[in-house]
Amino acid sequence: MGCNCGKSKKHAGDIVITDPESRMFLCRQCSYSKENSVTGLTCGTILMPTWDDNGKQLTCGCILKLKTKLKKQRCPQGKW
Repeated sequence: MGCNCGKSKKHAGDIVITDPESRMFLCRQCSYSKENSVTGLTCGTILMPTWDDNGKQLTCGCILKLKTKLKKQRCPQGKW
């Protein structure tokens, strides 16, 4: 598997927030985010994306300090 940073897609109804600080605020509130002592906050387990039973992506495994700064990236849950 691995990080899907280059594969994020915008879906209909997704909120588009490009401000990195606003994105990080939302990520800190997310129940899927995890604090990693080496990389900081990650979306789920680092480099291990997860999906629900219906095939909807829940986490991407990305390092959020980096991903939130990339304007074309999106939250896998559509929060930004």
